[in-house]
Amino acid sequence: MSGNKAVELQIQMKQNAEDLQNFMKELNNWEEEIKKKDQQLRTGNINEPP
Repeated sequence: MSGNKAVELQIQMKQNAEDLQNFMKELNNWEEEIKKKDQQLRTGNINEPP
């Protein structure tokens, strides 16, 4: 593998890792929102926008 290809591969791997990390953060945030909404529905404590 040429040096240029190796650098391109490293850059792509770093970008993929960053994308995955961002996706996992968003998924965690979504999960927390759903847990809160679920708890509100279970307790009847719903604050829906008008």
